[in-house]
Amino acid sequence: MGNALLLAAVKDRQAVVLDDAILPFDNLRLHEIEAFWRAFYDSATSFALSKSQLRSICCRAVAFGVSSLNNSNARVAEYADSAFDLFTDSLMQSRWQQVHPGTRGLQSQQYQSPSDSLAAIDALEFLSAIAFIAAVPLDEKIDLLFDSWDMSEDGALDLDEFTISLKSTLSGLAKILQPTASSRATSVDTTADEEEIIMLAESTFREIANCGASSSKEKEF
Repeated sequence: MGNALLLAAVKDRQAVVLDDAILPFDNLRLHEIEAFWRAFYDSATSFALSKSQLRSICCRAVAFGVSSLNNSNARVAEYADSAFDLFTDSLMQSRWQQVHPGTRGLQSQQYQSPSDSLAAIDALEFLSAIAFIAAVPLDEKIDLLFDSWDMSEDGALDLDEFTISLKSTLSGLAKILQPTASSRATSVDTTADEEEIIMLAESTFREIANCGASSSKEKEF
């Protein structure tokens, strides 16, 4: 499963490579990642993105200063289409036709045209994945992702926000990684196991909460 592929990547960075379709989005700088998020919030009406919406976001991001993709609109659209095909999930359409909890008012909706209804990708998968492979120090990546995951904008993550965001991030990473020919992970399914991720999120959230409670008690003494 995709979880095994991610584990292989952690144990041995040579075991995986980035899929060719994501390479145009590799090694982006912090202001470029922020430009993608800005383009998303300026134009998207849902966390489910059609192919035309992803094209629009990529073109807007270039206009906002993503020099790494500074090509013609036609070439940027090609990059977006390839990335869309990489992230397409057959479960996305039905999943995102339901109201997405805690999403800054961005609620799911029926797609606007027959062509858009054929497929959709999870915007969080795409945006979190390109943030993880950005040419940005780890602490800045963490700050960026925390702010992006804080959908209620209250300076903290609740369990729903943490679970949804972790699932989307790990699923996105699993989709952009491909095992190398010499890797033992070549026969691994690249689809992340949703139930395992939910269990991981819940256990991690409890551990963080317990650590916070322990720290508070120590300060009292």
